[in-house]
This record gives sequence, C-alpha cells and structure tokens, in this order.
Amino acid sequence: MLTFRALLVFCCFFIILFSDLIQCLDSEQNYSQNQIHEMIANFTNTMLEDKNMVGGAVAVVKNNQVVYLRGFGRRNLNSSDKVDNHTLFGLASLTKAFTAATLVKVMEDRKDVSQTMPISKFLDIEFSTEQRTKYANVEDLLSHRMGLPKNNYLRLNLELTRDNIPQYVKQFKQYKDFRTSFMYSSIMFGLAAHITEKLTNNTWENMISEKILRPLGMRDTKFITKPYGGKKNVATPYVEDDDVKKTLIEVPASFKRKWGRIGSGAIQSSANDMSKWMRFLLNGKRSFLCNIFGTRNFLVQTTNVFRRPKMPVAYINDKYALGWKKGFYRGYPIIVHTGTNWGNNLVLTLFPEEKLGIFVALTGSDFQAYKRTLVMQYVADLYLGNEPWINASSIKDFKVPKYKPRCPNPPSNETNRFYLFGSRPSYEGTYSNSLWGNITVTKTKSGTLRFTYGFVTFQLIPSPKVFSSFTAKGTGEMRFLKLSSVYFEVCSKRGVVAITVPSFEKLMPPTFWKIT
Repeated sequence: MLTFRALLVFCCFFIILFSDLIQCLDSEQNYSQNQIHEMIANFTNTMLEDKNMVGGAVAVVKNNQVVYLRGFGRRNLNSSDKVDNHTLFGLASLTKAFTAATLVKVMEDRKDVSQTMPISKFLDIEFSTEQRTKYANVEDLLSHRMGLPKNNYLRLNLELTRDNIPQYVKQFKQYKDFRTSFMYSSIMFGLAAHITEKLTNNTWENMISEKILRPLGMRDTKFITKPYGGKKNVATPYVEDDDVKKTLIEVPASFKRKWGRIGSGAIQSSANDMSKWMRFLLNGKRSFLCNIFGTRNFLVQTTNVFRRPKMPVAYINDKYALGWKKGFYRGYPIIVHTGTNWGNNLVLTLFPEEKLGIFVALTGSDFQAYKRTLVMQYVADLYLGNEPWINASSIKDFKVPKYKPRCPNPPSNETNRFYLFGSRPSYEGTYSNSLWGNITVTKTKSGTLRFTYGFVTFQLIPSPKVFSSFTAKGTGEMRFLKLSSVYFEVCSKRGVVAITVPSFEKLMPPTFWKIT
C-alpha cells in the first residue's frame, strides 16, 4: 500500500502535469470558421483604414480547399467600387514564380536542354566574364547567383526589350564573384523570359497561359503587356507623397505597361485565381514541386526587421529556390515571396507541412513589407491554432517605419564638384553611357533644371549642402518617381563633364559623360 507521503507526492505530480496540459491546450485557440473570417475582416479593414491603404484582398487555402476569399476597400480613390474576389492586382515580383515554373516545364518537355546546361549552349549570348559565358545556366538566373548588379532602372529605357536583353546583360559588370552571393535581379528574370521564347518559338505570355493559367483555370489573370478589352475590375496602385502627409499619388497603368515589358512583374491576378495557384503549389506533382522549391542559394538577412527585439516572433527567409524564398515562421517551414512595385504590395506564403497557403495583396505604400506581412502573420496564426501576437486593436499603435533614403556622397576626387569662383556651371546638354544610353538635361523658362531618361522626365532639386548635388522627382503623371541622389561632376577648367545617378544603381552608380 502507498504511504500517505507517497500518495501526496503522486497527487502533487498529477496536479502539476494536469495544469501543464491545460496550459498547453489553452495556447492553441480553437475559433470557429465564422469567428476566424470575422477576425480577418476586422484586422484587414483596420489595417487599410489606419495605415493609409486603399484596397486589399486575402485568399487562404487549407488541405486543398479554399477556406477564405475576400476583397477589402476600394479599387481606386475616384469611385466607390469595392475590391472583390476577382479584382486584379499587379503581382510585381510574384511574377517570378510563374516565369520560373514555366521555363522549368518547357525544359522538362525537351530532351536537348536542361536547367544545368550552360545557356551559351542553346542561346547566342555572351556575358561580361568568360566564366559566366562558359558556365552560367538557367538555375543561376532563377536563383540570383550571377553576382551582377540589378541595374533595374534600365527598364526606364524603352530601347531595352525582351528581344535584345542579351545585348544589355553582356555589359553588366561583375560586382560579386559568380555563384558566391545573392544578387537579386529582375532583369535576369527578363532574360529567363527571353530564353522561354527562344526555346518555344512562342511568346512568354502564351507559354505561361499554356503551361499554368489554362490548366489551373486561372481565367481572371492577365498580362499588362497585352491588351485585354479594357477590363475595369483592377486595383489602382498608389504611393504616399513624402511632401504632403497622408496624400496618395496614383501610379498610372501606362508606367506599369512600360516597366513590365521585359516580363518581370507583368502579371495581374485576383485573389480567386491565386487560390488556384496556391492549391497547385501545395498539392501538385511532387517531382516538379521539389524541383522548383529546392534550395539553390542563400541570403544574408541584414535588414530583416521581423525578428527580436523588434518583433516577438521569428520570421526568417534565408534561402532561395527558383523564384521562391524559403525559411521559417514560428518554427514552421515556409516557402514565400513578396511582390513590391510602386503601390502594389503582395506576399504569398506556403506552409507545405500544414497544407496551408496565404495570399495577401494591398495597394498603397508598404516600406519593408511590414503591412502585408502583418496581415499574413495574423491570418497564419489563426489557421495554425496560435494566439495572434498582434490584433485589430494593437495594430493601431504599431508604428511602421518611414522610408528615409540615404544619399550616397559624391566622390571626392579633384575634378568633382569644386567650382569655387565665377558663375554656376551650365548643366544643360546630352550625357551618354555605353550601357544605359543617354540623359538629356534642359532648363525651363523659370530656370528649373530637368533631366530626361527613357520615358520619364525628372525635375532636379538642388541640395542645400553639396554643390552640384541634387534630388529628383518625376514630372506629370510620373511624379510618384523619386531619386534620392543625382550629382554632376564639375572641372574647374572644363565645367560640367558628367552626371552620375547612384539612385539608378547604388552598387555600381552609372556615370553619363557629357557629349554635347
């Protein structure tokens, strides 16, 4: 028989064990579907209202079923039309996943090419280094292993097209060693779109439709590079005007069409269609999914703010596959990618082991992806059975950091920015760069300086502190575009000799030399 003392110890142990079990069960919230739907709607509407956003959409799939699908807010500020499940949002860099999946499918269908075969074996192309020309393959493009600068603002130059993109990338100078770094590049995905067209003798748009959109029944999805009958159910992107608090500036569709012409960022889709895409990504052919989701590269996350001490939960994306990042949220493995493109802010997150997929789209400004990520994490916590770490009440006091551009200092060599005596130099003229093309600087009747590059004209605003240094702001309907650093190089004997634009490419700022 048990002694009284032994019985007392046993009872104490049982009470402690039982209380731990109750505590564990309490940590998993069991909300009804209706409660979850109401909570998501309340949180997302609060986000839109409190954080100066215009429209949004959320789609959730779980165990191969669409469990949540809803639009929020307005399509644009000029009407009362509401966002619905079929409203189109510009996908921005979520387009990369479609580009990668399509090219992989195209190569799987052929016997004469492969993802690891050097591109120069089946395409007439030459890179700036012999090593890249000899060995660079499709996986290097799709996982950002090329070690070349972004040069993303080349997309303002209409002479850059999908057809001639190999001639441009040939001039991209090395910034990091080949296959030793993560150098994110949308233009390399433009090159992937070009390769898709060359291998199929068809357009990139048609191949995405054939390989993905039609088989999955994604009937809403369109390409901004193609006319589609004036469809009006589109969410207009907006960005905040830094000069006027809370004021939003519309980003015109004409800009989006020109910016996305090389393929990168050219897809528009709806919450309804993205739910179909997520179901495929979670439940499709295993060998294909393992291919596109296999880790090919690694990121160094020096700017990730979603970690302690700023955030109470861990959200890490430190690996890259083919058009996808990989990491963890609260210890759950995730596959994720964001899309950001002047007023379009999206995130698609897959929890493969939980068979859970979440798509969030917002229109407005969202620096460092705070707003869309907070919505995603809130939705994820509800469907994972966790108590959300933020809610519709606390989000009101949550401060999203403002974007403060850091202007690179002009070089300090002897021929630059020292024009100490006499009248101010004449900045007007044409300036040229072998890769970037020409910039034209003019002066208006009122004395304001402007420079034109590609299809955009900027107003130059002089710096009060640094001679011949300027910021720039787009004019007309392009006034949402801003450049934090533009400066002229001035020689005391020859006057203005060049213009350098670090905002075009901060890693290797392009210098345009004066020719007239």
